[in-house]
Amino acid sequence: MPADDGKLRLTQLPRVQGALVALDPQNGAIRSLVGGFSFYHNKFNRAVQAYRQPGSNIKPFLYTAALENGFTPASIINDAPIVFHDVSLEGNWRPQNDNGEFNGPMRLREALYRSRNLVSIRIMRLWGSNGHASICSDSVSSRTNCRPTCHSRLACQPRGQLAAAE
Repeated sequence: MPADDGKLRLTQLPRVQGALVALDPQNGAIRSLVGGFSFYHNKFNRAVQAYRQPGSNIKPFLYTAALENGFTPASIINDAPIVFHDVSLEGNWRPQNDNGEFNGPMRLREALYRSRNLVSIRIMRLWGSNGHASICSDSVSSRTNCRPTCHSRLACQPRGQLAAAE
């Protein structure tokens, strides 16, 4: 809603909070860091204090490692159901794609732009736990807590948005 000074203002408080870290691509300097809508209303700074899983944010690092280790954008990987028996979960883990669908064999490039979880898991399985730890350490170094179990391979946890942006 326009105010008397011509600037726009919110007429109600947003229910959703978020974080933004903008870096200078030339030198990595922080240009902007926003940890939420209003420090007055909520002192929690999501940019530096929030712990969250990077989810698909880790996939470009994984696919880069795949390309550096013999895969090509045209490599075919199966996007199909897979089941892991994991004692730590006391049962089976059946990872899925976000839409619950499977597309069968697909090229690496398509799996990346469609963000297919099962293709990512299959790539990681080719390296095993040690390969995954190396991908984590090479791509996000000490900012993650990578555990070498099959159910957590896509769940390395950065310390916050700022750490994920570095």
